[in-house]
Amino acid sequence: ESTVVSVEIAEGKIVTFETGVVGKQANGAVMTSCGGTVVYSTACATEDPQDVDFIPLRVDYQERFSAAGLTKGGFIKRDGRPSDDE
Repeated sequence: ESTVVSVEIAEGKIVTFETGVVGKQANGAVMTSCGGTVVYSTACATEDPQDVDFIPLRVDYQERFSAAGLTKGGFIKRDGRPSDDE
């Protein structure tokens, strides 16, 4: 069951939220797109509540050259080396 919601945030700028297509093993997954930019986000949780005074959070960011059509030749062919920010 796919759900797609589109919202106009400015004149000519439409943000589309799509869920239910990818990330079915995660507790929640959404693919957000605006123009040529796509952000894929997932969230996973446990059913067992834990008594902690903080919420552990991890963010993984990877810029994919192959998604932008910048496939390189040579030793690292598809995604290049990780940048200093990764």
